[in-house]
Amino acid sequence: MRFHYHALNSPTDNYQAIASYTYGNFLWLSTQALPLIVWPSFVGSLLRPGNETSTSWALLQLLAIVSANNSLALETYFGRSLGLALLALGLTVVVLSGVLPLDSSSKGSKLLSF
Repeated sequence: MRFHYHALNSPTDNYQAIASYTYGNFLWLSTQALPLIVWPSFVGSLLRPGNETSTSWALLQLLAIVSANNSLALETYFGRSLGLALLALGLTVVVLSGVLPLDSSSKGSKLLSF
């Protein structure tokens, strides 16, 4: 009984597998980053419990009004920072995987030699 390994036979198949993984990873990280960059307060409101009950509702509202400006600004900052970090991570994976040719000696570029 012989076993054959047929997963990836040629370097072109290896490159296509790496490129597919890299672009899929970038797409997934971008999908996570987009709402954090565009709507950070909406994402924060999804994470905050909405129906908390308290004995002193007026006191809770007063504290929310006082601290809303500070927490909203901080929430927006952290949300956008995380979104940009996810995009940076995705771009780093794309660049370091070698899918994007960054050198000038690629087949498509024509340089003048002096």
